[in-house]
Amino acid sequence: MLRLGIFNTIDDLSVPPAENREDASSEMIGSIILIGVLVAAFGIILMMLLSSSSEYVVPAVAIDASIIDDNTTYVLDLDAGDTLRKNEIRIIVDGRDATANFTTENGSEWELWSSGESLYLDIAGSDPPESVQIVYYDSNGGGELLWDVGTSVTVIPPTGLTPVAAFSANVTNGLVPLTVRFTDTSSNDPNAWKWSFGDGRTSSVQNPVHNYAVPGVYTVQLTAFNPDGSGTAIKTGYIHVTEGLEADFTAAPLSGDAPLTVNFTDLTTGAPTGWLWDFGDNTTSNETDPSHAYTSPGVYTVSLTVNNTAYLTTETKNGYITVTGLPLPVAWWRFDEASGSTAVDSSGNGNDGIIEGGAADRRAGACGTGLYFDGTTTWVNVPNDVTLSFNDTFTFAGWLKPEVPEYAGAPDSYRNYTQIIGKGYDDYQHRKYSNNYEVFFQVDTDALRFEENGELDPENVEGAISDVTGLPLSYDEWFHIAVVVNGGTGTVYVDGQEEGTFSVTRTPLQENTEPVSIGRQMVTKYDWANFFYKGMMDELYLYGTALSADEISSLADACSPPSGGAPVVSFTGTPVSGDVPLAVQFTSTVTGTTPFTYLWSFGDGTTSSDLNPLHTYTDAGTYDVNLTVTNAYGTDTLERTAYINATEGVSAFGQYVVNEGVFVYGQELSFAGDTVTGPGATIHITGSELNTADLNGGTSLAVSNIYVDGTISLDVGSAALGSEESPGSIYVNGDFILDNGTRDIFGDVYVNGNCYLKDPVIHGTIYVDGDLELGWTPVLKDGTVLYTGSFTYPDGIGKTILKHCEKVESVPGFTIPAVTMPPVKSDEWYSSRGYVTSGALASNLKIAADSYTSNSWVDPAYDVIIVAKDGDIVLTGLGGSGVTGVLFAPNGKVEFNGGFFEGLVIARDGFLVTSGGTTVTFKNMDQYISNPADYPF
Repeated sequence: MLRLGIFNTIDDLSVPPAENREDASSEMIGSIILIGVLVAAFGIILMMLLSSSSEYVVPAVAIDASIIDDNTTYVLDLDAGDTLRKNEIRIIVDGRDATANFTTENGSEWELWSSGESLYLDIAGSDPPESVQIVYYDSNGGGELLWDVGTSVTVIPPTGLTPVAAFSANVTNGLVPLTVRFTDTSSNDPNAWKWSFGDGRTSSVQNPVHNYAVPGVYTVQLTAFNPDGSGTAIKTGYIHVTEGLEADFTAAPLSGDAPLTVNFTDLTTGAPTGWLWDFGDNTTSNETDPSHAYTSPGVYTVSLTVNNTAYLTTETKNGYITVTGLPLPVAWWRFDEASGSTAVDSSGNGNDGIIEGGAADRRAGACGTGLYFDGTTTWVNVPNDVTLSFNDTFTFAGWLKPEVPEYAGAPDSYRNYTQIIGKGYDDYQHRKYSNNYEVFFQVDTDALRFEENGELDPENVEGAISDVTGLPLSYDEWFHIAVVVNGGTGTVYVDGQEEGTFSVTRTPLQENTEPVSIGRQMVTKYDWANFFYKGMMDELYLYGTALSADEISSLADACSPPSGGAPVVSFTGTPVSGDVPLAVQFTSTVTGTTPFTYLWSFGDGTTSSDLNPLHTYTDAGTYDVNLTVTNAYGTDTLERTAYINATEGVSAFGQYVVNEGVFVYGQELSFAGDTVTGPGATIHITGSELNTADLNGGTSLAVSNIYVDGTISLDVGSAALGSEESPGSIYVNGDFILDNGTRDIFGDVYVNGNCYLKDPVIHGTIYVDGDLELGWTPVLKDGTVLYTGSFTYPDGIGKTILKHCEKVESVPGFTIPAVTMPPVKSDEWYSSRGYVTSGALASNLKIAADSYTSNSWVDPAYDVIIVAKDGDIVLTGLGGSGVTGVLFAPNGKVEFNGGFFEGLVIARDGFLVTSGGTTVTFKNMDQYISNPADYPF
């Protein structure tokens, strides 16, 4: 194949516009003839070229393009030029290698593309290409663009590595419409991309932004291309698009007699994850499609609230359910109030009662919550109303779970009688009686008693008594009782079944203006005749009509009381002792029939109703803990006395003393001795200055850390600062003046003021937030001085010193620890730990007094703890003897004169050592007191 440099670029064989295609063809034929002539003329030159070493030669071609077949086929025509091999070129369509997708006219694969031949690409269902390039690659990997249409591209030589497709998205779930920004993270240099978003839409942009308009779960696919091939990444179910919520529901049946069971169906559009039904009768449900039983006649409004992570919405249907059946009662006490002393009348007639005898004890009842009567004080007082007095017909019904009564003194014939309900009183003292009706029972004899006064009875005539025996009554079990009076006949029902009748001898009944009493007979003279009821009551009804047997059965069937056992309680706490704040995890163990209610009392005035509460004790003390658990069958209480022991923890000051190794804390340190030694220790001077006189000229403070809330000014002498063995930091909240006297300064120094250095030997770095002034002879041996203000020094001072001084914009700041001198403990605290109030200085002395003085020689006193609550500690006259231990004077000073002191000193007014030759050595608090709870402050 002949290749000449004259056809090396696309400019040599440009493609004319479509309208000039015929002229271009003629010109091309002329070019071909010219090629022949040139071949003959330059044969010798060509032979020389062919015999020379092979170089990179680009084919010469003339190509045009067209779209045919109703925009379904893209055609490339090789009008003239060299034959192209499939393995030497890439046909790039819209940035993607489409070489393998082109075929011959009959759909076959191709290997050679010669002049006069065409290649075809199926583009049905796609937009026409915007950019097409043909790139030639030689055996060395070089690339040249032979021909292009549309946007130009960068020619990338093949690398032999196909792309590894990968991508991410800024969001993967949300509400419709959801806009997602996809990011290509593919490797191996892709130069073309094809995205499929799972909703039928695609993109060839490298990092597209796509909008999902329909809720659903979408799989996303990315294919990345380069000249060597392609790679695909698929993320199944990657994008989750949800819609908002619109609550709706239906129910069936919508009406009927009580008890009416209604099936509710959720019709919410969207994707709810939570449901809250309100059935209009003070009951709710979290089920999706609940069934609910309406036990009482009425018209009920129903609402459904649904939610998911993004929405919450409610649908309310007013007057949706109509329940018919029983006549409306004149009073209906359900005892389902959340709290308080009012027994609400749910009939709508306003006959609310007052629960007497202390706090109302509501527990699990036959239908939800019931009221517990303690048998000695609890009863319900319902004020008089004309609706509560009856003439010749009425009905009482309710659920009872009685316990054995607790009163004493009644005659045997009345023993264990208890009243359920009555309207009137029995004044035995004045023989006055007024009872519209009274209902008693005696479980021991399976008897019910009805007592009434006739309308024409004089006040001094006792009421007529009627008994019904042989009833199926029992203690500690729920049963439904009903008494129906219809003229002269009374009927008793137990659990919806007729169990006996009695005669009402005095009709019509005597109406009165007395209150209704529930759980107690209103009497005078005989306390035993109060007949307090003990046990549970629930769902009490009064009707002004005589209900039928079927209606009584309906009332009894409206509830299903629980059956099972009373709770048995145990609990533990972890831990049961420790420093305050003490967090204790309590764990309950309860047997019996669920559900339970819990009441914890932690002994510190706080309570909890949680199953397993975590409680924190903030005050030191010993606490009793008890847990009361209640279910439908009873109550059990467990009390553990002195169960929790919360002790005082280490105060902030105590932690500071121990953690920082505080040796001396106070306003002043005045030392006439030789050495203060304390590697790792801290001296904290709260006063305004530490000067030469304080240190007796030459005393060294060989401690690691020094805090001075004021100026340090040392002149003459050789008093050193800092520990050579364990250097730390020196903090000066004022000026730092080291004048005459060669002295070592170990550790870093932080100065919140100006600094003057004349004779010191500096072993660390000094940070000066102020001006720096040098005298003639400072030695910056290993140290550096950084300052923020002005710099003054004598003319002719050594340059070596100046090189160690540097002006900076800022230096590290510091804060003097703001700890407060702690108060003393109580006298009882000290006494309980063996402290005395007076005594001679001796080893192991523990003394807490207003002040303490020992001014004569004694043998060395080791491990002493002296607390001066209001004054000073004075230990003088010791000569060569000394003391070790803890000295605490929060309202005074410590004065010492002796051979040695070892320990620590905490004194508001400072530590004054008046004797020369004294050695002072630091020992930490825990060397003398091992338990932080025993720190004397």
